[in-house]
Amino acid sequence: MPIQKIAFSTRFARREKENENFYVVIAKGTILSLLDILLTLAVGTFAFFMLIGYIVSPIERGFYCDDKSITKPLKPHTITPLHLILATLCVPLFTVFICEGIYFSRFRNQTLSLRKYFASSTGIYLAYLLTFSVATLMMEMAKCAFGRLRPHFLEACKPDWSLIDCTTDPTAFIADAHCTNEARMVRTGRGSFPSGHSEGAVLAFMFLYFYLTELVAVCKTSDLLPKIRAVVLVLFGIWAVVCCATRVTDCWHHPTDVLGGVTLGFLSIYIPFGRTTRTYAFDSQLLAP
Repeated sequence: MPIQKIAFSTRFARREKENENFYVVIAKGTILSLLDILLTLAVGTFAFFMLIGYIVSPIERGFYCDDKSITKPLKPHTITPLHLILATLCVPLFTVFICEGIYFSRFRNQTLSLRKYFASSTGIYLAYLLTFSVATLMMEMAKCAFGRLRPHFLEACKPDWSLIDCTTDPTAFIADAHCTNEARMVRTGRGSFPSGHSEGAVLAFMFLYFYLTELVAVCKTSDLLPKIRAVVLVLFGIWAVVCCATRVTDCWHHPTDVLGGVTLGFLSIYIPFGRTTRTYAFDSQLLAP
């Protein structure tokens, strides 16, 4: 269903009124935009936890006794999952709302352009959130389908070695690891491919690239937008590279896991946003200045 048919902020933009109080429009637009975003986040979060908690589980693959690739130590995250979520959700949020504010500040009728500003900003960000949510669900299903063991699987699993014979044949295949660690750690240890951190970082970076590049092309009179684009892409690009690299150095992923995450993140954002970020998210005729 098109976003403009269900978003509160876009319905708000359709109800244009002359001589409306400037601060009332800001208050209404802010509340409706927050409501749209929070509802979308709630639905995405609920779907994710339902998926990993009740719908799918990783395939329980075995391992070979002499497999050195799963004997790495369990290290703390350089970039934690919380850090990843905050960066990939908050940076696009503030970037879109700030840059759309610069774009719509050119128009004379402040109250009418404000309504369009909230609808435009929220519509673009909701489209990003929905894409992010779908990509995350696809990533989790891929993890469960492949069931690839992480580099630190043995430490996460803590096999009961009294039930495993790797002495007689060091190359033997162990079908059942007899894990003794808590179920959450074991489940995490079986979800190496693809890398969720890499997928999220690349998805967010490519969205920022497509969005800012198109906005700079549309708003050619602004001297500020190209500078914002350069700063955001350089800083976030460096962060994304560090995020991908540390997944390997922290022993949470194999290099091919990172490559898989990068590919999934790129394709997930390129398909909906590769041509345009603006007309995909909202009714361009409604919001045209």
